[in-house]
Amino acid sequence: MKEEKVQQQQATVVNQSLKHTLTMPSSTGDDAAPSMPRISVSDSSISINF
Repeated sequence: MKEEKVQQQQATVVNQSLKHTLTMPSSTGDDAAPSMPRISVSDSSISINF
């Protein structure tokens, strides 16, 4: 039971951080999440998506 709760908490934290990064402006999003370039709105991610 303890392991399940830890996994659920980790998943919640990840989801919250993803939402937070996605809703941020691109300039601060890139600064706040340098390790997640696929999520931050940069020229490279835009060119990949479109």
